[in-house]
Amino acid sequence: MSVGRQGSGGDVVLTSFVGRRRDLDQCRRLLGAARLVTLVGPGGVGKTRLARRLTDEVSRSFPDGTFLVELSELHDPEALVSELASSLGVEDIGTSHAMAVSAFVRDRRLLLVLDNCEHLVEATARLVHGLLHESTGLRVVATSRQPLGVVGEQLFNVEPLSLPHEGQARETEVPEAVQLFVERARLVVPAFDLTPDNAALVGRVCTTLDGMPLAIELAAARLRLLSLAQLAERLVDRFGVLAVAATAALPRHQTLRASVDWSFDLCSADEQTLWAWMSAFEGGADLDAVEALCTGTRINVFDTVAGLVDKSVLTPREAAGRVRYQMLDTIRAYGRERLDERGDTGDVAERHRAYFVEFARSTGQAWFGPDQRDAMARTAAEHANLRAAFESCLSSPHTHQDALTLTTSIWWFWVGHGGLDELWRWLSRALEVPQPSTSLTLHATSRASFVAAMRADYAMMRTYAERALALDPGEDSPAVRWDRRWGRTCQLILAGDAAGAAEVNLEALRDDPPPGRPGQQEIVNILTTLAQRRMSSEEPDAALDQVDEGIEICRRHGDEWSLSFLMSIRGARLADAGRHVEALAAEREALRLARGGFNAWAVVHALEFTAQIYAFAGQSTRAAVLFGALTGLWSDVGGVLTRSDQSRHADLERETRSALGDGAFDEAFDRGRRLSLESLLAFVLDEEPGAEPPVAAPTQIVADLTPRELQVAELVARGLSNKDIAHALVVSPRTAEGHVARLLVKLGFDSRARVAAWVAERRAGGQ
Repeated sequence: MSVGRQGSGGDVVLTSFVGRRRDLDQCRRLLGAARLVTLVGPGGVGKTRLARRLTDEVSRSFPDGTFLVELSELHDPEALVSELASSLGVEDIGTSHAMAVSAFVRDRRLLLVLDNCEHLVEATARLVHGLLHESTGLRVVATSRQPLGVVGEQLFNVEPLSLPHEGQARETEVPEAVQLFVERARLVVPAFDLTPDNAALVGRVCTTLDGMPLAIELAAARLRLLSLAQLAERLVDRFGVLAVAATAALPRHQTLRASVDWSFDLCSADEQTLWAWMSAFEGGADLDAVEALCTGTRINVFDTVAGLVDKSVLTPREAAGRVRYQMLDTIRAYGRERLDERGDTGDVAERHRAYFVEFARSTGQAWFGPDQRDAMARTAAEHANLRAAFESCLSSPHTHQDALTLTTSIWWFWVGHGGLDELWRWLSRALEVPQPSTSLTLHATSRASFVAAMRADYAMMRTYAERALALDPGEDSPAVRWDRRWGRTCQLILAGDAAGAAEVNLEALRDDPPPGRPGQQEIVNILTTLAQRRMSSEEPDAALDQVDEGIEICRRHGDEWSLSFLMSIRGARLADAGRHVEALAAEREALRLARGGFNAWAVVHALEFTAQIYAFAGQSTRAAVLFGALTGLWSDVGGVLTRSDQSRHADLERETRSALGDGAFDEAFDRGRRLSLESLLAFVLDEEPGAEPPVAAPTQIVADLTPRELQVAELVARGLSNKDIAHALVVSPRTAEGHVARLLVKLGFDSRARVAAWVAERRAGGQ
């Protein structure tokens, strides 16, 4: 039977084939290199249609024909060979069917398509293995929800159709899922068309259905009964809405539920259990989380996960250096129904909550150190699961404190990802619930005041500071004292007593910090607060000293997150002193450290201070570009400038407009407003082709170096280590390390080798 002329179950294909051009091209290449290509994927993803279209396109390469064997209605493995013989038209000549089929394919160049093999995998694998050894001219394409496992098998994962990009108003090319929906909709509503008015709803329907062709076709058929808006709304119950019977289709394709039922029935008991349990995960999970869900059970997690991957229930994706297992929303929704039917919902939710609270706690404890980027990436990957765990924590009075643990442990995640508004919502919601007067409640209340300060919400800053001071956790640990001092600091800041606030923070530095990494982080937080307060007071040199002390702690512990913000503060202080080259070098280091969603808060601060440096240095066009970009960046991260910084920003923006003139300023300003964040960073970091230095280095840069720093530069140029430099200068290695770090910042260099080259240039020039 020629596949090119056949439809499902032997019928003529009556509907058009949509998209899949790249898939077809890749499958053709695979079929040219391998003798067995298996198209794998979940039910309803379009494996059969892709195999049929592929057969149409390659049929000329097989002079002895292309043959389709539809196996979905065959349930007896022993009947497989006779079914194949019938499909090939092999006559019974007194030999066995197996011998007859082998004789038929032996000297022929033909393509055999075995459709829907998943329920007969072992029998199909034995058959294909034998036939491929009988004939060198035979090629086989199989479709299955799991691989056949034959030696030499080439797998091709059939993915759902492409979907609209989130937030993209107009597409240069209509996504494949949308194309399919529109074409199938026209079969029941001939006047249906894609318009600017309905494009968003069509995209919503297709996205809800994961871009799965079967689900989209069933949904489009419902337009005979529902409007597009009604359809989109009712897809919350996708299995009920898409229960339309397509009588010409195979039974398992007549409804969406039937298609998923087929996959569920193919699973072992443990696989069915884990499918249901894993539906509790939002956005997938890694193996550690799945194992935690199965703690105390007899399930072999690794083998069971592997089985669900093989059956196309789970899709493995690598993220943050770890493989995560994800479900399509339709498969997950089916699993949730099964979870409810089993009565496991509450127990699974409790395990899910416990795992992610502990995930947040342990990640937070290890945050201050060299593994921050991995921690940030892993936390970002689990964002949806953490959100679900938080909601679960608030659902019971017994787990309210867990909500505080979760939120305060990973507060840096929202700051780094520009989600300060979400962090504020989580903290305020958790603290709205009556909490016992514990050290954790005090810490969360203090943190809420801190976040309110970042958002320049001074009323809530005061409210939570006063609440923190009123709490009595019944202990006097370093952590409790530090949290209470922050409340006192807030009161003094709001009262305009910068000197008093500084003294309270200095007292905190003299106290024993909380133990471990969190204690080191708190020291850096205090130093940062001091530096910010003193920058706006009459103690700029003290501010720089505290910045440098914080930088030294960060470098010693491998902390780059806090370092990025401290470098930005350092740049601002240097700019105030007119040392623009050093200031820009510091801001650029801050941006290099913070970019890529690592510390969005530091990125926006560094860009703000860089705009000011450009304005101070007479780089008006560059300043105008950044002023334009900053119009939306502050709101993007959920923060605002302090009142003094707002005033300075407005003054410098007016001066820049005056220097450029309205036309040139508006052009540069609009350019900045249109730039993506990565393009903006490339502009500031001179990563654009042919970029010129934004601030020319003064010829007397050496004049900004102290005699000690010049001495350190000479020692670095000689190749001495920090330990050797310490010995030569008769100082401690820690002090020598600080000298080298400050030298690099002043010169705007990122390596000791560049210092050596700079010293050599000075010597050659007779300096």
